[in-house]
Amino acid sequence: MGNCGGLLADGQTIPMILEDYPGLEDADIYACIAYGAEKSRERFFEIPLEP
Repeated sequence: MGNCGGLLADGQTIPMILEDYPGLEDADIYACIAYGAEKSRERFFEIPLEP
């Protein structure tokens, strides 16, 4: 997740990632995105509205 998510966060598109990593398929990238989304749901951070 770290590398794939980082590449996407840096602005690379799925076709760009697939070109650089020919062993990957579209489904691998989407699985990475789904994993990241699921992991982000596991934590809840209360953010105070006042300093």
